[in-house]
Order: sequence, then C-alpha cells, then structure tokens
Amino acid sequence: MSTIDLSRIPAPKIIDELSFEQIRDEMLASLPAEYAAGPADPAYKSIEIGAYREVLLRVRINESVKQSLLPFAEGTNLENLAALFNTEKQPNSEGEPESDESLRQRALEAFDSKTTAGSKISYEKHVKDILGEKLFSVNAYSPNPGEVILPVQFSGLVDDEDKAGLLRKLEREIEDLRPITDKVEIREARFLFYDFKATVFVLDGVDRELLAEDLSKRVRAYLKDRSRVSVGVPKSGALSACHQNSRGEANPSVERAEVTFSVSGIEFDNIESNDDISAILREFSLEVVYAD
Repeated sequence: MSTIDLSRIPAPKIIDELSFEQIRDEMLASLPAEYAAGPADPAYKSIEIGAYREVLLRVRINESVKQSLLPFAEGTNLENLAALFNTEKQPNSEGEPESDESLRQRALEAFDSKTTAGSKISYEKHVKDILGEKLFSVNAYSPNPGEVILPVQFSGLVDDEDKAGLLRKLEREIEDLRPITDKVEIREARFLFYDFKATVFVLDGVDRELLAEDLSKRVRAYLKDRSRVSVGVPKSGALSACHQNSRGEANPSVERAEVTFSVSGIEFDNIESNDDISAILREFSLEVVYAD
C-alpha cells in the first residue's frame, strides 16, 4: 500500500470561508424595514459587534473541525487522532519529542503494519515500530524476486557495542512478520563521508556574516535530512537551499551560488543515491562574498 501526500489534500468544504462584511450585511438585511440602521446609528454598531463575535465563533469552529482531521491536526489533538491508528508519539533519533509531521506520517503508515511485511512501506514501518528512537532511517529493497534487503541506519542514541544486539532483535521479530516466500537480510547501512563547500555571491550592502550564519543553518539542515540511507544529495537541492531566506522563500540578495562535493579529495557534482549507503557530511564550508 502506498501512502498519500497529506499536504496535497485540500481543506474540506465543511470549513467556512469567513467574511465579516458578509455576516454583517446578512444581519442588517434580517432587520424589519422600519428598523433599518445606518453606519451612524448605535444599532448599526451593535450589529457590527455581533458580526465580529460570530466571526470569532466560526473561526473557532473551523479550527475545531481541522483539528479533528489527520492532515491538519497538531499537538495533543494529533496524538489523540494517532491513537486511533494504534500509534503513539516517540522520542526522535536525537531523544527530542517527535515532530507532528513524523507522527502524522507514522499514523498514516499504520495500515501497513496490520499485516505481515511484504511491501516496501510495510517492511520499513515494522522496522520503525521495533526500533523506535534507536532508528534514524531504513530502506527496504529487493534486488531479486523473493529477496529483501533491509539496511538500517541507527540514530545517535545507539552505541556501537549495542548495534549487533539490535540487529539480532530485528531479525527475530521480522522473522515472525515476513511472508514465508521472502528471504530477508538485515544489516547496518554503509556510510559515505563527504566534504561540502559552498560559495554564495550576494549583492553589495548585505550583512555577509549574518547571512552566512543563516545559510549555514539552512544548508546543514538540508544535508542532514539527505543523510538518510538510499537518499543521496543532489547538487540542485543544495543550490536551492543556498538561495532561500529564513522563510524558505527565494532570497533576492543572493545572485548566485556554487557548491562542490568531494570524497577523499575527488570532486563530484552530486552524491548519488545508493540502496545501502547513507551520505554523511564530514567537513562543511560556506562563504558569502560580494558579487563582482
């Protein structure tokens, strides 16, 4: 079963589009003709107050409706919805509270854990449930019919001496979940350590130090997200991160950017994806300079 992109689901029609002016005019129109009120009339002001309070009430109703729907729920509302899918909030791979986006996705994937493993999503969902916060990422793939490979990337919460035991635990539990025709191999993901260098060219007058600090956080976050097993790091994504402002929008102060990846001193245009490999950032450099 493939999961859907919840971010693409529009708000349902049950959620009203609100207009203070429309509500006010409807309330005025409901008055008998002999009580018609103009803007200078105290009754008119009373109706405006009533219309404003109705807008506030409808906003609250709209929010209550949205918080009862999986694509829009947040915080404890989302936790209660996820409980319907037998999914509870877990610490993330850094020991911090799980994000709403992660919990929402796991709740959506819960249907794939209600059967034996078999599909890519189902295998990955079972691994996530078994390892919890000890897992950073996993990639299920099949090189040949009847063969399943599960490269596991542990989180920073797992010491090296504990990895072998966790792999054995995973093997035991997956054994009870796999289809009888599948031969499953579970192993730790391999790592490719790379260096990243970026030069960002900006317009005159820009505070280069401040921008460099902001861009470094943004680009590092992008590279960390791409460190999941089998993902790879495309040059286009790194360039896009160099061109964004703090709101994730195109930064007009940035004229252009140049980025390079290197492994053992050899430069590459991209860090290609590989089913078994996680690309890990080793050295990071970002410089902001004025454009010529």
